Amino acid sequence: MSDAVAVRVNERTLEQLKNGNIVGECSLSGNGWVYPSDGWSDFPVIILGWWFTAFQRAGSRVGASALCRFMDGPYGFRITSVHEGRLLLECLAEN
Repeated sequence: MSDAVAVRVNERTLEQLKNGNIVGECSLSGNGWVYPSDGWSDFPVIILGWWFTAFQRAGSRVGASALCRFMDGPYGFRITSVHEGRLLLECLAEN
C-alpha cells in the first residue's frame, strides 16, 4: 500500500528573525497522520534545502537512501528508493 506524502508549510506562520532566518510551521503529512506534529515550528527554508538535496540523492538509483532532519528537536526521516519513482519513508526520533 502506498500513500502520498506532503510537505506542509503554513505560510501564515512564517516570520523572519533579526538574523535573517525564517521560522514557521512545517511538517510532513499523509493519509491521517502528521509528523512530527501538527503546528510544528522549525526553519522551513533551511530544512527544505537540505531535503531537496536528500531527495535528489535518494532518487538517483534503487536502493539509495538519505536522512532528512528537522533543525529543532530529535526528529527526522529516512527516505529510501525502493522502486523507480517510489520512496520508502521512515519517521525517526532520536533519544
